[in-house]
Amino acid sequence: MGYICLKLGKIAQNKKEWDSAQKYFQLSLEKSGITENYDLLVSTLIHQAMLEKEQQNYDHSLAQLNEALKHCEKNGLEKYIPEIFLLRSEIFEIIGQMKNAFEFLRKYIDSQEKINSEKLNQVISRQSQEYHLLQIKKESEIHYLKNIKLKKKNKKLQEINDALKNELILAENIQKQLMPDEFPFIPGLSISGKYTPQKELGGDFYDYYVLSPHKIAIFIADACGHGVFSAFIASILKVFLLQHNSSASSPGKIMSELNASILSLLKAHHYVTGFFCILDLKEKKLVYSNAGHSEPILFKKPNNAISLVSNSPFLGLKKEVKYKENSISFESGDRFVLYTDGITETWMKTNSLFEKSNLIRLLRRYRNNTPEETIIKILKYLKKNQNPLKEPDDRAMIIIDFT
Repeated sequence: MGYICLKLGKIAQNKKEWDSAQKYFQLSLEKSGITENYDLLVSTLIHQAMLEKEQQNYDHSLAQLNEALKHCEKNGLEKYIPEIFLLRSEIFEIIGQMKNAFEFLRKYIDSQEKINSEKLNQVISRQSQEYHLLQIKKESEIHYLKNIKLKKKNKKLQEINDALKNELILAENIQKQLMPDEFPFIPGLSISGKYTPQKELGGDFYDYYVLSPHKIAIFIADACGHGVFSAFIASILKVFLLQHNSSASSPGKIMSELNASILSLLKAHHYVTGFFCILDLKEKKLVYSNAGHSEPILFKKPNNAISLVSNSPFLGLKKEVKYKENSISFESGDRFVLYTDGITETWMKTNSLFEKSNLIRLLRRYRNNTPEETIIKILKYLKKNQNPLKEPDDRAMIIIDFT
């Protein structure tokens, strides 16, 4: 209804016809409550004002423009305001009111700039949002690709780590097989040994060789360092001993041959401490060569502790070294203890080293226990009382009772 009234107003031939059409439009708005038609009303008012201007009805034209401006401000139709200001400026110029003409011309310019500024801000805001969204999308894609690459790298590292763990387990099993699980039964002897590396692999090593029904050779060594390389040195000692066991009748000679073999293979100063001895049960004699190794202890009856001190340099340091031999007698009831420095150089909770004197004290305390029981008790004591803030060394111990 209102739309039809305004269309009639646009083709109205005089003011009376226009006023009648506008009146019916207003009544239509009040009854329907529809506000969207104000856009049509304003455009019609402007159209009618232009007609009035052409017919030189300037007062009526200005009245139409005032009515249009009121509806624009009330209903948020800013897009028509510049056009209204421009028409009013032209009318005031025609009727000679130049002050008003300039005033509305200024308002026209300001309103046009405001609309253009708002449009520009909207465009800038929209472009900024689009750019921001593109940046977020780009960063998300980069983050996603990085995550994929990181997952692939982590998977690869995990595979490598698992492979290394498997290899270390294999190497650990091989090293365990290089050392005897138990010692042979020889009348007149009771022997037990234990090795506890602090990592998967270690540099401590011991072995035995039965030379005759009444002779046995014992070797214990400690390669410098920890881990894989020291374990490698310990493993080649096994090979060298197998190669030179024909000369096992002389501890000094076999130590010299071991020294030459280590130097020929490693070509560098990676030293090894070692103790090689031959126990002759018929002669009741112990012949040994000590290459800088922790001093073995012979407990003579009743409980006298004798240390077999070093008589030769480390293995793997110098060429053409002649390793010395010494001998000592033993009797039934004596006890012989061999060990590596991981025992005596354990840092205790008192922040001091365990040292040989404390080892001798414990050995005397457990003198009536079997060799196996004594080793278990000493290792358990060290584990319980060691300093948790200090990294322990590999530990190896052999105890021999002469029965």
